[in-house]
Parts: sequence; structure tokens; C-alpha cells
Amino acid sequence: MIQLQTVNRAVKLVFISAALFALAGCNRQEAVKTASTIDPNAELKQVDADIAKRLAEQKGALENSASIARTQEDARRAAEAKNAGSVKAVADVRSLRMKWNGVMNEAGKTPKTEFAPVLAKMDAVKSEIQGFKGDECTENARITMLAGVSQGTDTYREFMASTGDATPAMKIKLDDAATLLNRSDAELQVCVK
Repeated sequence: MIQLQTVNRAVKLVFISAALFALAGCNRQEAVKTASTIDPNAELKQVDADIAKRLAEQKGALENSASIARTQEDARRAAEAKNAGSVKAVADVRSLRMKWNGVMNEAGKTPKTEFAPVLAKMDAVKSEIQGFKGDECTENARITMLAGVSQGTDTYREFMASTGDATPAMKIKLDDAATLLNRSDAELQVCVK
């Protein structure tokens, strides 16, 4: 069917070309010669070329779309893996915080004369916090917690070395240590999604 249409179009082109040349003052032989150089399949070739071009464009668009989808899926999986690592790191930092809270509860119940084992536990928790390797998100919370624990440990060490009760300066240092620990908790909360 397409070939018949192409032949019909070619015949029409020959007649149209001949008529145009006749009108333009050319002789019939030149018109027929010019008309015979027209390729009857030229239009069909152009249609095939247009179809091939559109198919190539569609293929490129599909490949681009698939590439974008793969990239998005990879990013989603990476975020899930990072979040899973972050959840573990958050749990680990919270566990260290709970250890510190336990030692602080024990410190509140221990007489000054029996405080050396409690101070050793404080130093042990401090060492754990120093050695902890979390992720990017938990690092700020760890550093702030370490500052609070260090200040608290140093203040209790100062208290043990003193004679008498805690001084107002020691109480202020312990309040500052508690503030740092609370800030650490807030920084850690940012890591929880």
C-alpha cells in the first residue's frame, strides 16, 4: 500500500514538474529529464529517517529515565544504610549516657570516704566515651558529652581532695557539666529521624 502511494506521488511529481517547466518556458524534453531524476522513494526514506530519529530519541529518554531511577534507588538505599548506622550509633551514645547516669546515681549515694571506686567508674566511662567511634551525626553529641563527663569527673576529683563539703564553685561546675550533658542529649536527638 505504501509503495503504491509512493509511486502515485512520484507520477504526480513528474507531471507537476513537467507542467512547471512548460510554464517556465522550458521544452518538454528538459521537463521529462528533470522529472525523471526525482527519486520516488525519497519521501518514504524521509519517513523512515524520521521514525528512526524519534525511536532513538525515545530510547535515549527511556535510558535517561532508567538511569535517574537507578540513581534515586541507590541514594535511597545509601540513606537507609546510613540511617541504620546512625540508629546504632545513637543507641551506643545513649548507652554511654546511661552508664554515666548510673555512676552519677551511685556518686550521690556514696560517702566521701568511700568515693575512690566511684571515681574509677567515672574514669572508665570517660575512657569509653573518648574511644567511641560513631558517625558524623553522633560526633557532636559525643564531644559535648565528653566535655560534660570530664568536667563532672574533675569536679568530683576536686571534691575528694578537699576537706569538708562541696564548695559553691564545685556546685556551679557540676551544674555546668549537667548543662553540657543536656546539650549532648539535644544534639543526639537531631540524629534520630
